[in-house]
Amino acid sequence: MTVVLSFYVVVAVVCAGISAAIANKKNRDTLGFLVIGFLFGPIGVLASAVVASGRPAAPEGFVAVTCPRCNTDQRPPGTSRNSRATSAKQNPAYWKPVATS
Repeated sequence: MTVVLSFYVVVAVVCAGISAAIANKKNRDTLGFLVIGFLFGPIGVLASAVVASGRPAAPEGFVAVTCPRCNTDQRPPGTSRNSRATSAKQNPAYWKPVATS
């Protein structure tokens, strides 16, 4: 009985590591898939392999934000050390003086 239980624990730990590594590569919740891989073994590894890839990680120094209205990924101005706004409306450096007559 002890050998069978030890074998199950070893398989569960290995499957947990594999499913967490796959989830990390796909930008998914690593801790969640670690638990799924530990509890369900090879089925957890299969689940992490067939799940779709998550949202790509934000570059170093940036914050990834999803717009609640249109569900697109945004980079809000002022979220990095060398932040530049993405349009002329947001960045005064791009504003041009209006000609007055």
